[in-house]
Amino acid sequence: MENMNQEAIYSQLREALCKDKPVADADWNVFIEITRIDQFEENEVIVEPGQLSTHSYFVIKGLLMCYRPLGSKNAILWFRAENEYAFTVDKLNLGKASRVNEERLVALEDSIVVSIRHEDLAELQISNQRVLDMMHDLFMKTLFTFDNLSKRTMNDPEHDYEWVQQHVTFDLNRVPLSYLSTYLCTSAKRVVEIYIERSRKNS
Repeated sequence: MENMNQEAIYSQLREALCKDKPVADADWNVFIEITRIDQFEENEVIVEPGQLSTHSYFVIKGLLMCYRPLGSKNAILWFRAENEYAFTVDKLNLGKASRVNEERLVALEDSIVVSIRHEDLAELQISNQRVLDMMHDLFMKTLFTFDNLSKRTMNDPEHDYEWVQQHVTFDLNRVPLSYLSTYLCTSAKRVVEIYIERSRKNS
């Protein structure tokens, strides 16, 4: 797995989180002190259904997916790539530091993340207004993206592929076919056809 030094990782994260609202060095150092750098291998499960959800993740490199296992099918909730915020959906139930979740969080690629405990983030948001503003903006941006993605038709794969591609920051061909076809409610064959047709039009 690729190595990145701590300085480069936090520099990238600070640029992504604070480009619109700069955060003082002292406030940023407090943020660094309560986070840690983790690496996940491709296909590594980060959180299983039934486990306590204790952390959320700032993706530095790689691709994560959150989904709810439903028998033979999966309800895929979202994908998160570089400079995005990843967490299981139970994180939206604010007010509790840790709780049992129903989702599985998995790395779809070798990934590097900055991890923060829910309880530390909640405390930091209370005690540090600058970080509170930063996290509020990030959280609202994440919810806005999720809301836009939820507006896909579920019955027009070509339209939905274009719609999703417009609202994510990464190329959809990074997502394994089995997951992408499930997310778009179509077959893997149809996804390949759409991808080939898009490539032909863009060439």
